[in-house]
Amino acid sequence: MNKTVKNFFLLIVVSFLFSEPYEEYKVGKNYELIKLLDNQIVIDGKLDDPGWNHAEELSDFMSINYSSQELPSKETKVKIVCDSDNIYIGVKLYDNSEEITFKSGSYDDFIDTFDLNSDYFIVEFDSDHDHQTSYAFAVNSSNVQSDYLVYDDDYIDENWNAEWTSKVFVDNFGWSIEYKIPIDIFRFSKNTNQTWGLNLIRYIKRNNEYMAWIVLPEEKIGIVSQYGHLN
Repeated sequence: MNKTVKNFFLLIVVSFLFSEPYEEYKVGKNYELIKLLDNQIVIDGKLDDPGWNHAEELSDFMSINYSSQELPSKETKVKIVCDSDNIYIGVKLYDNSEEITFKSGSYDDFIDTFDLNSDYFIVEFDSDHDHQTSYAFAVNSSNVQSDYLVYDDDYIDENWNAEWTSKVFVDNFGWSIEYKIPIDIFRFSKNTNQTWGLNLIRYIKRNNEYMAWIVLPEEKIGIVSQYGHLN
């Protein structure tokens, strides 16, 4: 193979690695992270700390059934901030508090405690922005935690575990979660300006209803490659 042909194929490979998959489905799916002074967020589930006031609010969730074009039955609002050591996610899940499905259980028992058993919320970060690997953090309405790793864009490693904090608060408007996740859990570049992949998923048990920030048609393959962006 001559040098010109080799360079051509190298260009194809580089373009594939650094291109944005499914870019046409991600228009407007960008969230701007702000950095707070340390210790401005107290993890109690209430989202009433002044630090949250400076954060952009994300609420454009979609039904997981892309073809139906239906809006989710309940509103979800999310804010994300960080300080020197942690990422904080504040989630408000609007609902009738009397209809929320609660389920106590063991840490990481996703099958028996989460899916089809309780209301829950998941945050997924592709911190290296390689469209292949992400770190996921699930909290259900009883504040049971589960975490897992997504690898090769399509496989789940349920044995991956990390130390992080969450707290749930229930009121007349539904329920809310505050997450505190140490930054050193993640693998990422040291550049000052960087982009991470991001997706957010909510499940309402009584309706068997899934909704997410990013939803693509069913025929589109992959998990991590479908994420929107955290800048």
